Amino acid sequence: MSSKKQALALKQITIHELEASSQSTVFVINNAKPKGNINLTVADGMGRQRNVRVPISWIPVDLTMQITRKSLLEDPQFRTLVAKRVILIVDNDAAREFLKNPDAAEEYARLYAVGPIAEVGAADESAEIENAKALVDGNIDPFVMNILVQRDMSEDDVLRELRNREDELTKKDFQYIAQNSLHDKVKTWAAEQAL
Repeated sequence: MSSKKQALALKQITIHELEASSQSTVFVINNAKPKGNINLTVADGMGRQRNVRVPISWIPVDLTMQITRKSLLEDPQFRTLVAKRVILIVDNDAAREFLKNPDAAEEYARLYAVGPIAEVGAADESAEIENAKALVDGNIDPFVMNILVQRDMSEDDVLRELRNREDELTKKDFQYIAQNSLHDKVKTWAAEQAL
């Protein structure tokens, strides 16, 4: 099972269970379809509005790093998004345990730390030609085409982007990635997903 599917399989709790619990954190997963950052404006209890961002990611993120638990629970927009399952609340213990996974820890570091961007060599022109042919044939998702020709993205960045959208990709997409990616790690991951 992929890391993303494992994250979605984590024990989820309702807003009422969160209210009744004594946990101080609020771990959530962005379940928006189509994928996109979720931005909320939440009153902080002191007369100010705070922007709260639930990033595109497959790991649970703790929103109390941005706003208090009490403010989140009182926010009608947050409650509506939870009720519609756009935001999934994850059990605190399950989220903390999941974040010990090396892939999840790496994604967490990407979300909360800024590091140097790795240089990637120039993409092979034949890959761009193959991508154009596949796009014209209509067989492959345009997102896949775009991500495979990015010259300014590291192997890990390409893999993260693909993982964040893996539930939207088809078996053909995974096979195409496995055959055409310039990155070995990405090829291996895509081949596993295509099975």
